[in-house]
Amino acid sequence: MPPCFVLLTDFGLADPYVGQLRGVLHQLAPGCGCIDLSHGVPHFRVETGALYLAASVPYLPFHAICLAVVDPGVGSQRAILCLRMGHRTFIAPDNGLLCLAAAQHGNGDARVWRLRPGVVSGNPSATFHARDIMAPAAAKLATGTPPEALGEEMPPAAMHSPVWTRPETTDSGLVARILHVDHFGNCILNIPSAADMPAHEMRHKGRRTPLVTVDHYAALPTGHVGLLCGSQGYWEIAANRDSAATLLDLHTGDSVTFPDVK
Repeated sequence: MPPCFVLLTDFGLADPYVGQLRGVLHQLAPGCGCIDLSHGVPHFRVETGALYLAASVPYLPFHAICLAVVDPGVGSQRAILCLRMGHRTFIAPDNGLLCLAAAQHGNGDARVWRLRPGVVSGNPSATFHARDIMAPAAAKLATGTPPEALGEEMPPAAMHSPVWTRPETTDSGLVARILHVDHFGNCILNIPSAADMPAHEMRHKGRRTPLVTVDHYAALPTGHVGLLCGSQGYWEIAANRDSAATLLDLHTGDSVTFPDVK
């Protein structure tokens, strides 16, 4: 069975960018299918794209080649990476987009290559590396070119790792970041669901909010806020039939502190 491309971008669907990306992949690897994971990542929100990617890894086709593009540094000297975990491969800019997936699903077998400049022929646009560099590289992988032919291997730990990729333990407690506020106003944190979270209070912008920990939304009284392990594999601040983000004035990128978690 041929590989299947999986696309994750912040391009939206109003412009021709997604269509051009898919067109290049079909030209260069016509036997491969293509799944649109999402093109609705908020513009430039690398942390949200990283969450979408990490949360989706277990559900991707076995031989998926995922092209993940949330790339505010396009055209700069930032590197383009190829990450292989088991039989799944990911191509993305080196801006943190791959870090959560590698941390959650690497299982010690993750390998990373930094694509060499000039890995594809032609004159790529400085503002559309996804179409002109990443998509051709993905097609090469899909048609049998090994990653080591496209770049130099590097330690996974050398990938760029922004502050939001992991919570921080401080004297004030556990400081977490909000990776994403979903359609329902649930605030998804950078704390994997495997972590123990004995939190009874959250502090944000000088405000203290009491919390209860539940295992599903309906366990909270309507309009009340609590903590739970959500379906995306991370802890989240949620409200029952209301928006926790609106109730607590929380936004993607905000930091919150749990003083009783050390």
